[in-house]
Amino acid sequence: MILFDISNILIHMNIMKIVSNNLRALRLARGWSISELERRSGVAKGTISQLESGYGNPTVATLWSLASALSVPFSDLIQTAKETESVHESPVLAEPSGTTRFVDRVTMEGMIEIYEMVLSKDDERVSEAHPLGIMEHILVVQGRMEVGPIGQEIALNPGSYTTFPGYVRHVYRSLDEEARAVLWLVYPSIRAGHEGEGATL
Repeated sequence: MILFDISNILIHMNIMKIVSNNLRALRLARGWSISELERRSGVAKGTISQLESGYGNPTVATLWSLASALSVPFSDLIQTAKETESVHESPVLAEPSGTTRFVDRVTMEGMIEIYEMVLSKDDERVSEAHPLGIMEHILVVQGRMEVGPIGQEIALNPGSYTTFPGYVRHVYRSLDEEARAVLWLVYPSIRAGHEGEGATL
């Protein structure tokens, strides 16, 4: 007998509804077809169609590819237009290697996005290069992690902090039973986009 956690199912459905609405609105605001978004992002048309219909289970990498192609911050895909949720209710993106939870973002001359990252034992998450200029800052709060550009990873203990360019391929790797960290992405100067488009890098 298979038991389903209905709360997790409902959370996933809510996140997919947000992604669906945001992705479609951002694409249409640019006058792009699904084929054009596929060309720019490298994400298959079938996957994009599924996401816009509120289905599928996208990876963080897939959403990053779409956000980069649309020239918007990652969080523009996963949060509502007027986010009022507390940190405990913010969207959680689940993958086999662990979870990433959007925490907050602060707009200034540039912009900062803040995430909580959880990795299971011996798991790793490889991230493709983000748009030019993005810097990543990470503070490990539990367990040990190895992070940084591929081939230049450094080991971090609880309380350790480092920063590295997010615009090169990089990795986050757990060295313990479970590792938790606060990750914030610092975007370069941005200008406000047209209404409905979000910020533009």
